[in-house]
Amino acid sequence: MCQAQVHNLQDCPTFLQRDADGRIHLLFQYGLHHVCMRTCGGGYACNRRNMACGVDNCDRFHHPFIYGARCGKLWYHKGPGGPPQAVRDAYAAQEAAKRAAAATARQQAQQQGQAPARATDGIGPGVHLAMAEFGQHLRLLYIFVRRIGANAKKYFDALALIDGGCTRTFIREHLARQMGLTVKAANRVLNSVHGLQSELMASVSFEIGCPLDPQHDRTPAVWETVGSACTHQEMALSGPTVRWADWARDHPPFQDIAEQLSTVNYQDVDIYLGIDMEHLCTPIGPVHVSPCGRYRAQCCALGWTVSGPAVGMNPYHVFAMMVGNTEDSSVEIEEIPQLARAFTEFNSLEAVGIVPAKDKYSHRERLE
Repeated sequence: MCQAQVHNLQDCPTFLQRDADGRIHLLFQYGLHHVCMRTCGGGYACNRRNMACGVDNCDRFHHPFIYGARCGKLWYHKGPGGPPQAVRDAYAAQEAAKRAAAATARQQAQQQGQAPARATDGIGPGVHLAMAEFGQHLRLLYIFVRRIGANAKKYFDALALIDGGCTRTFIREHLARQMGLTVKAANRVLNSVHGLQSELMASVSFEIGCPLDPQHDRTPAVWETVGSACTHQEMALSGPTVRWADWARDHPPFQDIAEQLSTVNYQDVDIYLGIDMEHLCTPIGPVHVSPCGRYRAQCCALGWTVSGPAVGMNPYHVFAMMVGNTEDSSVEIEEIPQLARAFTEFNSLEAVGIVPAKDKYSHRERLE
């Protein structure tokens, strides 16, 4: 951490000179587990799992080096019997305050004559896709991923987005840790349409399972290696849950592939398949096109995906807060510049929170 010499974190002078709260900040900055202070990924993989702190007879399950922190998070106070009731009450009060503030903001907006948040793309209340003005569903599909060399049956089912705007494949940091990947965050250079950017991320490698018959069976048979993917803490997009299987059954000629389609939720996206894995996303089989020509289903090496306008699909959308269907709208001519801007932002990876760096200092230099 101090980069002065090779030693364990418990012996690092930079780490030890911080108080307990400062040490917690460093643990999260470097992606270390708060219980063992290593990149174990948590859960059963942690060698200090369910071990008491022990300092001053503390029975909480955090590391002794962060004892005495003023942290109010539930994980810090986890122990026998769960967090103390006082901590639970304080956490519940904070969440209630956040909800009250959000409700007050909505009321103020209504009093000022502003329209309440609602969809402008005809897909439901307050829901906006990554390209909201276009109202186009993106290509999402479930894929199997695993750690390189993992047991044949030890793989994860993850929702992936096919995105030709990514120069590299991205994976949610939480999923990477669940898979047992070594996540060591550092400032790395990202090449986007905005130019070179420095972002705090980790470089990881893993495998993607490819079926022998992607048109009819998703069972992984051959594993492709993603040699240099990047982690990111947040990968979710704004959008509804889409019941593609139900939609396909009701819309010929897609009924033949209904069993191969899944219900997908934009909030559950764990992986962005970039240009480096383009060979897995290229259509390899027949393409189904709707009679209107607006919906297309294609099969790639990973399975079937469908794309098409979200307008008119309300019966097949599930929303987090259902307040009834909204009227479908169309894209007007004056909205075309907004479409171009939204398309540029999406392909620049701003959809996953990566924005141009305006600070001349790196993240680590700014902390110091």
